[in-house]
Amino acid sequence: MKYLLVLFLSVSILAFSSIRTEKNPFEGEPDGALLPVIYQFESHIKGLYLINHYDDKINYDAFRFAMMGYYNMRAQNLLEKDSLVTIIDFTLPSNQKRMHIINLNTGKIVVSTLVAHGMNTGEEMPNRFSNKDKSKQSCMGFFYTSETYDGRHEYSLKIDGIDTLYNNNARNRGIVFHGADYVSEDYIKYNGRLGRSFGCPALPQKTNQYIVDLIKGGSMVFIYSGNPKYLASSKYLDLERAAEYFCEN
Repeated sequence: MKYLLVLFLSVSILAFSSIRTEKNPFEGEPDGALLPVIYQFESHIKGLYLINHYDDKINYDAFRFAMMGYYNMRAQNLLEKDSLVTIIDFTLPSNQKRMHIINLNTGKIVVSTLVAHGMNTGEEMPNRFSNKDKSKQSCMGFFYTSETYDGRHEYSLKIDGIDTLYNNNARNRGIVFHGADYVSEDYIKYNGRLGRSFGCPALPQKTNQYIVDLIKGGSMVFIYSGNPKYLASSKYLDLERAAEYFCEN
């Protein structure tokens, strides 16, 4: 059985090698002594992606960077709920399901849903991001989920950003998960895209409570924008540190 698994992953990774992946300039040239560790880590990520058929729904670059951040966050004990990973891909238009929640214990995508971006981030396509208050723009990067509350948008979930300059002002800005009527297939049908928020990752009203209850309490959220400056500067995209933590744990 072990032989078959190794064979499957080897064949899968060879097949996968033709898929273009985005180079993270932050990685630089890896330490030669860590090359086996990095190879093991990259093989694990590629194996997960292929064996679970994430390619049907999730961009590989978004997944790979998310997993780097996941292990770096675990290394800093930032995740109380480390079985779930939420990936929001803001390189896609709002009429697509851009938010995916993965249960890492089973490997299954348990939720794929529509999610809105901020009104000053763009119309259909997100192209502007901010960490500033009153910008009405989405922010990018890594977060962990915190507490729920009932507010203006009823049942909502606070999140804390951990990337300095990119999202660490999220709580002060009131960036939360909440439900909204403008996040639905019907809205897309009549408008060609979703409505937009004041910067929050707004969810469909019908599934908001389920999603909030699923991810609340310390799980990881990664908002992927493809921004080169962010990819080059986030300390949570340290490949070597993520690989070392993965191999040691």
